[in-house]
Amino acid sequence: MSSLELPVLLPAYIDPFSGTILLQVIVAGVVGCVAFFRKTIWRAARFAFRLKPSGGSELEGGQDEPND
Repeated sequence: MSSLELPVLLPAYIDPFSGTILLQVIVAGVVGCVAFFRKTIWRAARFAFRLKPSGGSELEGGQDEPND
């Protein structure tokens, strides 16, 4: 019956070098996703906060300032 025994689970160990590489991969993935989807993220943020695109000297209401 010894061939049917379950293997003993050993505690996992991550040395400092492996931990640093793992952290770098995670950070690079997050930064890469933000860089790749930056336009989509910016559009979603503008929509969420109702920011108007900057451009020209438009007043609210879309009319130019009257010259007296």
